[in-house]
Amino acid sequence: MKVHKNIPEHPCSVEILSRPKAGAGELVSVVHQGVKFTYPCGQILVVHITPNEGLCVASFDEFEANLPVSSVHVDERHHIGAVQRANALLMAEKTYSVLTLNCQHVTSFIATGDAQSKELQSVAIGSGLGYLLGATAFKTQSLAIKVGFTIAGGLIGQLLFKKSKLKGTPAKAPSALQI
Repeated sequence: MKVHKNIPEHPCSVEILSRPKAGAGELVSVVHQGVKFTYPCGQILVVHITPNEGLCVASFDEFEANLPVSSVHVDERHHIGAVQRANALLMAEKTYSVLTLNCQHVTSFIATGDAQSKELQSVAIGSGLGYLLGATAFKTQSLAIKVGFTIAGGLIGQLLFKKSKLKGTPAKAPSALQI
């Protein structure tokens, strides 16, 4: 649910939030990310993007969706830039794309100015390595064997990413002053 069209200046804290994607299956576990802006008055806003809602500003509770959330603090020197980049994205009303503008692209762009999806990179690298293994070890086998290795490599890359990414400090529940 959209609660604001822009992010106010001067947050006291900026954090990258990570949680399991709601409704994701057991075999493939996807991480959902957003950027949390906390203000001295207790106001907490989370900028994130989803395929259904697009780029939006939500409350912490809406983002959390009753799932475990971990956080990584953004250095205070980058708070002003993070606010400016978040507002630039919100004004541009960009639409979701799994390959070019997913939640990790949005969070890394807001936090650093560089839009990257480490999860997507992990899957691509794992898929490439899986294909190379399948093509090398099973040269005379069917294409289905090679595709199977490609998919398995992608899943392994994604699993390794998940194991490293979901480790973090648990995010604090919002205060009663939240808007």
